[in-house]
Amino acid sequence: DALPICQASERSSPKLSAVMKWTILISLLIISAESRDLFRRDADPHESRHIGDVYKKLTVTDFRGLVLITLSQSLQKCDLDEISKQVEPVTSLAQACSNGARHADCAKPIGTLFLDRICAIPELGSKYEWSTECCAKSDPERHTCFKEHKDLPHDALGPYKPPTADAICATYKEDKEKVLSEYIHAVSRRHPHLYSPAILSFTYHFNTIDRKS
Repeated sequence: DALPICQASERSSPKLSAVMKWTILISLLIISAESRDLFRRDADPHESRHIGDVYKKLTVTDFRGLVLITLSQSLQKCDLDEISKQVEPVTSLAQACSNGARHADCAKPIGTLFLDRICAIPELGSKYEWSTECCAKSDPERHTCFKEHKDLPHDALGPYKPPTADAICATYKEDKEKVLSEYIHAVSRRHPHLYSPAILSFTYHFNTIDRKS
């Protein structure tokens, strides 16, 4: 299913503080070598890692997080609701591929698969002018083109409006997944080059803080 084009919303994340930077550094150090290699390969369409292979290596929660991160970093103007519409279909595809489905997308490198889905969005070029040129390329040139256009100015996303601690805790008790998804989306779209395992690891830390609040 095509992801609808969206305008920049007001949701975003604040700039990384010194504490966040140190936490991310520590997170990177404790992630296993296998996970680091897996994410490196998945980001590079030169590699033949397929979506079913990636799904088998991760928990379902982490896989959904990877999809959310990838789309949020590539489509920074989209709000969480619009991005989330693609997470479940991609997860369902990955599950089917891991079980031996013969879908054509199962044979694509995962980086190519994500870009194919993004480039299939109707009227993508009307909001992302550079995308027409990028989507006309073949990988790995297409991948490089998208990477070069990830640096959307922070002010283009609107001012960050942090919720109060009471609001976060109340929402967390009602819908933990919503709070964590909002956190992943906010960090990913504001920091499009941030290493995916770092975002996931910091989300675990954020989740721990919320549970103790």
